[in-house]
Amino acid sequence: SNMPGSVPYYQFLDPMIKGDVYKTIREYRRVKMTLNEFICMVGIKQKVEMIERAYFLRKAGVNSYKDVAKAIGSHPYPVKLIWHTTSFSQAKIERIVEITRILEEGIKGKFPKNMVDFLFQRYLIELTLLMKG
Repeated sequence: SNMPGSVPYYQFLDPMIKGDVYKTIREYRRVKMTLNEFICMVGIKQKVEMIERAYFLRKAGVNSYKDVAKAIGSHPYPVKLIWHTTSFSQAKIERIVEITRILEEGIKGKFPKNMVDFLFQRYLIELTLLMKG
């Protein structure tokens, strides 16, 4: 699986969800030594899809993270970690989804080649700040 000394790609996701910019960027830079943005993007996308689904399920009246986890076929713990985002405004959720799309399109060619790393970190910071609550 992981090479010795390598960092799992999702290492920066927990601090991201917690809104800790310093730790998110520090961990992201460590991850980037062995992996590329595409792999990091997989992790971000999975988290944001979970956030979006949990948000709308809670709006629809599914009021416990355990029930949401069951509904989306997830282990309860990752849903518990993002549960605070289910009380965000819809505008905030939409911005989170939008930034995720910008990041994905960016690394697929929309960002200028020499700006990919800079812009990825710039949007990762914004994403992290939005997670704060």
